[in-house]
Amino acid sequence: MSDVSVIIVTWNSAGCIAACLESIAQHGGDSVREIIVADNGSTDETRTLVAEHFPQVRLLAMGANLGFPKANNLAAAQATGDYLFFLNPDARLENEAIALLRDRLIQDENLGMTGPCIRDEEGHSVVVDARAFPSLRNTCFRYLGLRTLFPGHPVFGAAYLHPAKRVSSQEVACLSGAALFMSTALFQEVGGFDDELPMYFEDMDLCGKVNATGRYCGYEPAARVTHLGGKSAVLSPIARFLLALEDGQAPWMYFRRYRSLRAAQMFTLILALGNLFRIALYTLALPLALIPNVRKQLFTRFDIAFTMLRW
Repeated sequence: MSDVSVIIVTWNSAGCIAACLESIAQHGGDSVREIIVADNGSTDETRTLVAEHFPQVRLLAMGANLGFPKANNLAAAQATGDYLFFLNPDARLENEAIALLRDRLIQDENLGMTGPCIRDEEGHSVVVDARAFPSLRNTCFRYLGLRTLFPGHPVFGAAYLHPAKRVSSQEVACLSGAALFMSTALFQEVGGFDDELPMYFEDMDLCGKVNATGRYCGYEPAARVTHLGGKSAVLSPIARFLLALEDGQAPWMYFRRYRSLRAAQMFTLILALGNLFRIALYTLALPLALIPNVRKQLFTRFDIAFTMLRW
């Protein structure tokens, strides 16, 4: 049954959009009614490539970079499918993920949104595909290094789904915006993405709104997607600013919207102290790093910590 509208928001995605669309043609099967590419004012060959090589795709030219949430909302408003599958342009299907996600959603009336197992190019799990909402405790564990030292620990690693649990379908708090599947009716009911939010919080907020309806978000590991991750963000001249949005502004917005101002302030304090600790640690380690690659990694981590501290 062709009842799924696949929505892809692009921005200077000429290097990856073809592989994405080809994977849908290969694995989409009879589930896909239409593919909508909403282009956010690309200055490369994205629109030309899609128009010339994928004539079956509905290409919506936004004319400017309206942002991920707003472009998705505008595309969803024109979608004709009963279900919506939001997919990043630097992602590709590895199996009949769309049909598997739709079937999972249909089978459980309490399930509001579902997402696939997302892996990187090396086949490693991308942990943000199934994660908890931000918490002050997990933020502390991160900046103390406990999450890195004990990634599978039920307490220190609780921010992400335990590796042993990634083999079965289950409820999770939050899914990744790189690949989200839900009914058109529910998307409209919750008001879609909040297009006033910054990048990297829109998927978390949508999951929160789905939870507020009494439905839950479900992780479906049988559906598999490979995500190159951050290809458009890396091209951006404000890449460091985008990092601050992802690790700073997005969780801060979550605490402010769903917890309290005090919780948001505590998060800011923990983040500041954590990055000060990291800067001090990297400063002490730099003189001892004699291997060029190690020194380069330390400089990069120092720069990231300083960016977060400035935020």
